[in-house]
Amino acid sequence: MKKVFLTISRGSIARNVLQNDFYRLLRNQYQVRLVTTAATDERFRKEFGHPNVSYIAFQEQDHTWADRWLFFLHKNLVYNSTVAQKNRWGSPGNPKSKQPSWLSYIIKRIIFFPLSHIHWLRDIVRFLDQLLLQKREITTFKKLLQQEKPDLVIVTNITSDTEVALLKAAEQLGIHTIAMPKSWDNLSKHGFRIKVDRLIVWSQFMKEQAERFQNYSTTKIEVIGIPQFDCYADRRRLVSREEFCRWYGLDPNKKIIFFGSEGKLFPTDAEIAAILYEYTSSHGDQLLLRPHYGYRNDEKKFSALVGKPGVTVDLFNNPSAYFRDEWDYSEAFISRFMNTLHHSDIIINTCSTLSLDAVAFDKPIISIGFDGYTKKPYHSSILRWYETDYYRAVLATGAVDVARSKAELFSLIDASKANPTRRASERKILRERFCGPIDGKAGERFFKIIQQYLK
Repeated sequence: MKKVFLTISRGSIARNVLQNDFYRLLRNQYQVRLVTTAATDERFRKEFGHPNVSYIAFQEQDHTWADRWLFFLHKNLVYNSTVAQKNRWGSPGNPKSKQPSWLSYIIKRIIFFPLSHIHWLRDIVRFLDQLLLQKREITTFKKLLQQEKPDLVIVTNITSDTEVALLKAAEQLGIHTIAMPKSWDNLSKHGFRIKVDRLIVWSQFMKEQAERFQNYSTTKIEVIGIPQFDCYADRRRLVSREEFCRWYGLDPNKKIIFFGSEGKLFPTDAEIAAILYEYTSSHGDQLLLRPHYGYRNDEKKFSALVGKPGVTVDLFNNPSAYFRDEWDYSEAFISRFMNTLHHSDIIINTCSTLSLDAVAFDKPIISIGFDGYTKKPYHSSILRWYETDYYRAVLATGAVDVARSKAELFSLIDASKANPTRRASERKILRERFCGPIDGKAGERFFKIIQQYLK
């Protein structure tokens, strides 16, 4: 029986890769070595255990000074609006990050904007990366690979330095490699440190970005859809509106306005929630607040609204402590979130993947484009997120309304309630371009690619 290495370094990745037909088919036909930070977690082993599955532990490593120096080139040689806004305003959500000077921004732009159009420079930086960096990590992984002798290495987070080292070791030993970005917004943030035999992406949008920013030829990219969306095609998971509302103490006869937090990235989420409560309490609607489960204690930002009539904070979360993001990958979480999307009448978020989740259910989508009660300086405002390459592309479809003020937010909620099919044709464009087919078979398509390699 052939052997496959499969990395799992985030709870969100476990949800995306292991909870669908990809993993079920893979473990039934091949020996699978799960290379994961959760190798000793009994919960993880119980959830994903199988006679053909065993576990290899690894710990993610931080950048060394040399990594950081070369990563500077990886980032700026894909110069685009995502990179430019970070160069201008600094790292969002990081209190230790200082706003760069105007001069440093101008210098970087003058140098790297033209250099980013010389695509072969990216491959030179990758070559230097492979030649000079991560020697110790590569040696460790080479010993492991020589001992285990896998037929294929699959990496599910190609932006992880540790997983990059595994890919480098596999390449040096002549082992085939397949990789995927962990999310749809990764491809324009920086150049990936290594190229693989096949890059797996979710959608046509990601494929175009892989060609444009990562120097992949179209023959090296496979579009499969979003594996974690496979459950959305399984309508047997849906419960009645009455049962769903019993879970959260909601009234099935009233509209449900859903607002998803973005964690520490947007500290004004609490103010936006309070503004939404102003609306729902005066219009006889209900507010369902979802903390960002990837940030510990994010639910505390909504404490002022707990107990208010018509407000529920979703606290049904079982964190996965052995992953950096602590994301809940359980089947219970998946089904509950699917029902939340199905039964919510409007989805409100800020530049989030929630827009893709919403469009899978053809729900009206409103994106927040103001900072709550007080206008913030641009460098700390949520408005800077609308400069990113990937969310500009979302807005270009016309599927998402952006509320630039409280009055505009209230007006857009009114319009969406009055006509839920408004922007339906635009949502179809967004769905097809960013999600790929939502037919329950993304995981199966992923498996068939692996099967072809192993034949």
